[in-house]
Amino acid sequence: MGQPPAGGYGAYGPPPGGYGYGGYGPPGGSDPDPRARGIAIAALICNVIGIFFCWVLAIAGIICAAIAISKADTDGRTARTLNMWSWIAFGVGLLVAVCFFGFYLFVYLKDAQV
Repeated sequence: MGQPPAGGYGAYGPPPGGYGYGGYGPPGGSDPDPRARGIAIAALICNVIGIFFCWVLAIAGIICAAIAISKADTDGRTARTLNMWSWIAFGVGLLVAVCFFGFYLFVYLKDAQV
């Protein structure tokens, strides 16, 4: 019963595969999505236009689109998710604006007939 070999691993040897990334890929998210940057820029432009129509949700859309632009080259999954939320904010703001305009038009035309 002597001392273990000089390597320090005993009878079993070093662990297989080392301590690298294993089968999971590099840390930091998913692969970059080449379309995410263009979609995020389009969402950013649409939400900036929404600000001029006083859509409060456009602020959240601008923030999501700006973060998506910064994440497009490193984390495709996060960029796609942020793009989705940016477009949802734009769509809800547009829907609310159309409803308000329709209601205003309805009330105006109703009062004009009297």
